[in-house]
Amino acid sequence: MSKTDSVADTVSEEDVDSAFIKMLYARRVIDSELSVLLAGANSSRNAVSIFAGALLGQLAEQISDFLPAIEKLCDSPKLNGRLAALEAIRYVDDENLKRTVIALCIGDRSAKVRIYAADKALESNLPGLVPNLTRLIETESDDKTRNSLEYYRDLLADGYHVSPEDETGLIWVSVRLPHGTVSHFATEDDFAKGGPIRTAQRLAEEHGVVLKGAG
Repeated sequence: MSKTDSVADTVSEEDVDSAFIKMLYARRVIDSELSVLLAGANSSRNAVSIFAGALLGQLAEQISDFLPAIEKLCDSPKLNGRLAALEAIRYVDDENLKRTVIALCIGDRSAKVRIYAADKALESNLPGLVPNLTRLIETESDDKTRNSLEYYRDLLADGYHVSPEDETGLIWVSVRLPHGTVSHFATEDDFAKGGPIRTAQRLAEEHGVVLKGAG
């Protein structure tokens, strides 16, 4: 374990919370406290890392001087640091930052980060990132990762996704709703009336959603 790793893993949630409160009340970046927050974000302990990312995002939403710290985490050598950057943007309304962070993380070396970035692209409703996801899918060699990326890309681009046939022979269809998604398998009746696309249309109609990609 490197010295940097050991420092990050000595940081507790209490340390992170204390640093957050000090900078929130000061309404400015305090280098020593920001270092604690970033160390927490890079912690190998998931709970500490997620907590630090969330607090950094809350600071950045209120004080713009913290925005660069989120982007900096995208270059972290630590997996949890890069995931923390994606956690942070959940609390920030700055669309340019969201787009920048997600675009950087979509191309990450870790499949976990790539998938989480695709999830955040959908959650943030950034259809401009569809081409990034499409290029990534075209070069993705792992079937499971590619299927996950296609799921988020399709929901973002078209509002629905048709999964490959599963081991039981079912084809699942997911439709994007204003606050989440709904999924159902394609029925024999759906196949008789147009296949999985009919399932998507039916699910959308049941929830008052108009699909732009299922004509």
